[in-house]
Amino acid sequence: MHTLRINAQSYGRFSEIFQDEPENVELMIEDAVSLILADLFDEAIVDDISVNFSLPSQTGHRDGTIYIQAQCTLKSFTLVPRTEEYIQLAVEDGICAILKELLGPVTIQKLVMEPSVARIN
Repeated sequence: MHTLRINAQSYGRFSEIFQDEPENVELMIEDAVSLILADLFDEAIVDDISVNFSLPSQTGHRDGTIYIQAQCTLKSFTLVPRTEEYIQLAVEDGICAILKELLGPVTIQKLVMEPSVARIN
């Protein structure tokens, strides 16, 4: 398994999402990201989503920061080629597209993909 960590930034725009309820926003993003990852990997799960919005500007626009963490099995990637670079590009494109649909203008600031570390208790 590999861990995906994604940091994104949304840029002040009115959106379809009610931003005063971050739990609802996080659930909507989790559902959308899960669908994207299900298309890209046979095995993937979203571990964590957090969203923080700035205070509204005078025009009502709010910027947001989005953090996503997920687990996936690279061998189960459904597209070709199965190179790490292509996997990262496909994940970034898919996540960015769905976040833009939900939140408006979005930039993926960072995407890290690294092997998961097994925990021994």
